[in-house]
Amino acid sequence: MPEMTAAQAQKKALRRPLLEQRHHFEPALVSRAICERITASAMFRDANVIFGYLAMPQEINIDPVLRAALAEGKTVAVPKLTATLGIMDAVELTSWDNLALNRWEIREPRDTAVIDPSEFDLVLAPGLAFTRNGARLGMGGGYYDRWLVHTNAKTLGICAEAFLVTQIPLTPNDVTVDAVVTETAWYTAR
Repeated sequence: MPEMTAAQAQKKALRRPLLEQRHHFEPALVSRAICERITASAMFRDANVIFGYLAMPQEINIDPVLRAALAEGKTVAVPKLTATLGIMDAVELTSWDNLALNRWEIREPRDTAVIDPSEFDLVLAPGLAFTRNGARLGMGGGYYDRWLVHTNAKTLGICAEAFLVTQIPLTPNDVTVDAVVTETAWYTAR
């Protein structure tokens, strides 16, 4: 196994207290406010093809955004893990009744209609933490960083104010987002 870089070690150390904080976090009220901000935004309004996610417990739940997008006739996709560890596909979400739990207990579509990353207008990216300037701290698997390099879509980090941090050490493989939305603010990163 390759030796961990200084940035990787710093990110691992940063994750520990954030994961503990997240364990006690109640996202329901924050999720509602964030969803309202997203659906009222020009970024959402102007997007025809949206990549979102299906929240894990203690994660900001954006189901109302995805439902609103579908109701407006937008194409919506969410992650589906592939057989290759660390790789995910964007699979079209066509029905809320066609979801199953994957090996990590995360909801994903049973469908396999993959949408190419180049087709998206907007990506709603989860993260354990973000900075106001768009740095993202994921859970450590690299799924989103590997996927995000293949899209030119606008990227929006989804974060509670409680999980905004001042700095995240970045490695060459880390992908930043264009903006971050919280329950109280919208931070334009680039």
